[in-house]
Amino acid sequence: MPPGSAARAEKLAWSACPNCSLDLRAKSFGGKSVYSRCPFCGVELTHVWWQRVFVIGVGLILAYGVPASVGVRGLPLLFMGLLCYFPGLVVAIILVFKMIPPKYVQKREAVMTLFRR
Repeated sequence: MPPGSAARAEKLAWSACPNCSLDLRAKSFGGKSVYSRCPFCGVELTHVWWQRVFVIGVGLILAYGVPASVGVRGLPLLFMGLLCYFPGLVVAIILVFKMIPPKYVQKREAVMTLFRR
């Protein structure tokens, strides 16, 4: 490692932008809690893989767990879960990112086309 890079890695905030290294942590009141684009340098951001998996898991538990706890069983549970997945996902995003601050990585293009390389 080059000298000084260890000191820079220690000072890097958990919710820092991977491109410009500025802290994107949510302010106490009135700040945006989750970013899809860095407000300072404009690079597209996404969350680390384990936070995305965690949000999806919590969303599925909420979407199917709440109707099951009310007493819905069988095929109606499948349809209620599908109906409740979007609201469950929204609540999961709010819950997870209030407890664990988002850690960002730079969004990569998954598909290469002739016009965008």
